[in-house]
Amino acid sequence: MNRQIRNALTFGVLILLVAFGGERAQEFGWLSGEPERISGVIAGLVLVWFGNAMPKDLPHKSCGTDPGTAFRMKRFAGWAFMLAGVAHALIWVVAPAQHMALLSTIPVAVALVLVLGVAFKTRVWV
Repeated sequence: MNRQIRNALTFGVLILLVAFGGERAQEFGWLSGEPERISGVIAGLVLVWFGNAMPKDLPHKSCGTDPGTAFRMKRFAGWAFMLAGVAHALIWVVAPAQHMALLSTIPVAVALVLVLGVAFKTRVWV
């Protein structure tokens, strides 16, 4: 299995297990708080991990551009998603409970729009 697919599946299962475990711990009275905060923080940290790993993958030969340009695009996307993940995790830690889900989508959406904007501008799809 491809390393990227394995890592994505591992992190997906981790998020689900933490959410499930937090709900069960709250039912038994072991956790007084909001287990969704823990899941939100972990989701942000997963985004940080993927943003960090993104520029380390070499560009594919079929991307239709020179490797230097492709690397710069991956590096920009990696920084954007890593910073969005940090912001996402921090929002889940400090935001009021009624606003944390909505607020945490803003940095991720901004990163996505920035990366897509640069990709459309430079015509680099990696």
